[in-house]
Parts: sequence; C-alpha cells; structure tokens
Amino acid sequence: MDRLRNWIDAGAPSEDGGIPFEDAATLIFTTNQTNDLVSVVDAASLLVMRIFEVGDIPNYTESPHGVTMSKDGEYFFVSMLGGTGKVFKHDARTGQLVEEYNLNQSLALMALSKDGTKLYVATNFLINNTGESGSISVLRTSDLGLIKSIAVGQSPHGITLSRDGRLLYTMSVYQDRIYVIDTDADSIRSIFDVAHDVGPTTKYAPYHIALSPANTQGYEDFVLVSCAGTGEVRVFRRTGGVAAEVSFDLIDSVLVGSGMTSSPIGMEMTPDGQFAYVANYQDSSVSVIRRTGDDFALLQTITAQTDDEGKLHRLSQPLAVRISRDGRYVYVTNRNKNGAVPPHHGGSGGPGLLTVMETATNKIVKTIEMQPDAYTMDIWP
Repeated sequence: MDRLRNWIDAGAPSEDGGIPFEDAATLIFTTNQTNDLVSVVDAASLLVMRIFEVGDIPNYTESPHGVTMSKDGEYFFVSMLGGTGKVFKHDARTGQLVEEYNLNQSLALMALSKDGTKLYVATNFLINNTGESGSISVLRTSDLGLIKSIAVGQSPHGITLSRDGRLLYTMSVYQDRIYVIDTDADSIRSIFDVAHDVGPTTKYAPYHIALSPANTQGYEDFVLVSCAGTGEVRVFRRTGGVAAEVSFDLIDSVLVGSGMTSSPIGMEMTPDGQFAYVANYQDSSVSVIRRTGDDFALLQTITAQTDDEGKLHRLSQPLAVRISRDGRYVYVTNRNKNGAVPPHHGGSGGPGLLTVMETATNKIVKTIEMQPDAYTMDIWP
C-alpha cells in the first residue's frame, strides 16, 4: 500500500519515468469546497490531471473559495471561506504546502498585483448580513506576510484588477457599493453605488466585476457589475486615467437569465470586448451579453444543449466564468450541489462540473466531472 501511495505521490510515472501531463501547457485550477480540494484540468485534453488536498484542520470542512496562480506558474494560492480563514500557498506541481497566513475571518476571492508581488484578499465575507465591516487584506506573495488591511464595507466578495494594474475593484455585497483601490498607495481611490436608489437595505447585491479590454490609454472603458439581488448586469463607463479624477457613470443595465431571480454571480468579457458571459446561479444558466458600441443587450441564455453526438449537457448552479486567452473557449464551474446532473456512471450525488463552451458558436463542447462543489477557478498562463 505504501508503495502504491508513493508512486501516486511521485506523479504516477511510467516504467521509463514519464509523468502524465508533465508537459501540459495550459492549466485550469478549480476549487472544490465540499472536500477541501483543488482540481487541476489540462486545457488541451480537458481531463482532470491532478487533485490536491488543501486546508489543515482534520475532519473539518474549511471550504477553499478562491484560487489564484502566481505569475510564474510555480505556486497557487487558496483562500478559505471556513475554518480559521487562512490563505495557503502551494507548490503548483506537487501540491506541497509552502506558506500560510491566518486572517481569522471568512475569505472570498483574491487577485494578484500586476507585478505579482502582492496578493489582495477579500476578507470577512459573510453569507448572512451581520452588519460587520470587511476589508481587503494585502499580503506579500513571497512569504504571505501581511502588508496592509484596507476597509471596504460589508462582505466584499469579487475582486478584479484594472487593465493597467493601477486600480483594484471590489464591492460591498450588502451595501450595494463598489470600492476602487489605488494599488500604488493601497488606499481607497473612489467609491460609487451600483444604482441611484441604493438605501439601507440590500437590493442589488453586487458579486463580481468584468472589464472591457484596455483602451489606448491602457485602462478599460466599461466596468460590468453582476447584481445577484436583481438579476441584472449593470454597466458603467469609466473616465479618467490614474493621474486624473476617476469617475464611473451608469450607462446600461441588462436583465439576464429569467430576470430578477436568476442570481448572476461570475462573469467575464471576451478579449475583443464584444461579448460578456454571465453565470446565473439560481437559473442554472449562462447568459451571453453582446456589446455594440456603447449598447449592451442580451444575446441568448443557455441552460442545456445536445451536442453533435447526441449527448445532453446541462448547467447546474454555475458560479465562475473564465475565458481562454485566445478567446475561443469559455469555462464555467458548476457547484451541482443539488445533484441536478448525476454522475455519468449513474447513482445519486452531485459531482462538481466544468462546462466548456466555444465562443464562435456558443455551443457546449464538453462537461467535465470533478470533485463536488466546484466553485471558482484560475487559468495559467
């Protein structure tokens, strides 16, 4: 048994020493919250090539929520929603734990600075609104030492770096507010509400931000905000560079899925800025928004499709969206905790799913089963 375990730990080498997937060029790292695992998918073969254990509390679900790759691809960072609220740094090839830092609060998503030296972590994200304030914790990637904590309101979740790397976007889910952080000073640069009728009671519940491509000045023209509370994506125009006053003006709003109850969460724009793909959690669907100039409109919503071989592909509680660097493919994680899509071998249970779509046709080309409760992902490079 030990011999088998050691062989697996060594990467399951063949008789001549070759390790499966050791030359994989593009990797998709995905968190599996229920089992405290990170799954690694080879983007070329669309097969799960590695599964790494994360967390350090035996017999306790710490719920890995966010995952982010280092710039050089040598490490991956994981933020824990449960447990003691730790950030872990692991070797991306072996899964070995390298560093950890205890923030003592529930953690949501993360983002790297453009130079890769700082890790920004959404801290004190709470599923239920308790009125407690949250923050963005700034850690050194070299040793996970804390640099600074930036107050940003109640329950920050999504976190997105601007195209030029000078600004960091996050939000207060329960205050319907977006915070914009200057990454040079690591301080608040701007704050704006997601609507003109924001009040003391949560209405819009902003979860994620997607950005249009860089303009000639190097920053994005459009900032898209998914609003889980109202089933819409709200579109803001950004004006002003880093040296000038930065402002954000609401210019459009697009209902996605079935509307107010669809609960859009994750989303991303294609590299050409023509389309945005939105994961609607409650609808178990993905909506495609098309941009024409300054106008944004719903193109289609996808819940299930049958491929050319007659196989049915179905979305089930989708959460995160990532688009390949060349813009050809869209990857969508599905929690599938409700078990709407059973395992391919039959029986009960809800495996996590990774849905792969072609942007040229908006067709689902593959559904990858993985460990339960697939939440978020990062693609390297």
